[in-house]
Amino acid sequence: MVEELSLSRKRLVQSGWLLAVTIAAATLLWAQSGSSPPLLQKTSGSQTPVRVQTISATMYRSTFAKRSVPLQITIPSIAVNSKIMQLGLEKDGSLAVPPDGSLAGWYKGSPTPGEIGPSVIAGHVDWKGKIGVFFRLRSVKVGAIVKIRRADGFTQTFKVERIRSFAKKNFPSHQVYGNIAYAGLRLITCGDFNFQLHKYMNDIVVYAKMIA
Repeated sequence: MVEELSLSRKRLVQSGWLLAVTIAAATLLWAQSGSSPPLLQKTSGSQTPVRVQTISATMYRSTFAKRSVPLQITIPSIAVNSKIMQLGLEKDGSLAVPPDGSLAGWYKGSPTPGEIGPSVIAGHVDWKGKIGVFFRLRSVKVGAIVKIRRADGFTQTFKVERIRSFAKKNFPSHQVYGNIAYAGLRLITCGDFNFQLHKYMNDIVVYAKMIA
């Protein structure tokens, strides 16, 4: 059974390029029926944005890229090479999902890779009995390189800083989507399949930071 999951309203404030991002917890569920699994889930309770340091215009121009949509993601160490589609919201507020397991999806309400803030890219771990684009994401190592090719012709390079596994029922939305004062990535897929319940119990979240 595939749950309908919703994405909370994202608020982006740039005052001296100060980012305030609050979106809901991410989760990917697999369904043997092959129907599109959900990506993001509502969380109960309110969230208080974390204040981050103001970033000067000079630092912004020299460090961060302008907005340009991502077209392709490459993670050489785990053989990921996928086109990226854009993910919007359905009429009910839920996040639209990739039509199959072969594509990664970027939430277009988040910063583009290279902009200040956490850029959100999600992908299926598997789909209709076949491995998905992020099947090997659980095996990525700290220090691994992630490259994102953008529509403006630039390729932004990120380095993996940490990998975490979170229980879906207690997903720490603020830790994953909270304010950051740098250009970051959040790569998300499922983990820890329960064969008795026939579903994934956790979410794998890879944190990466732009280095070039």
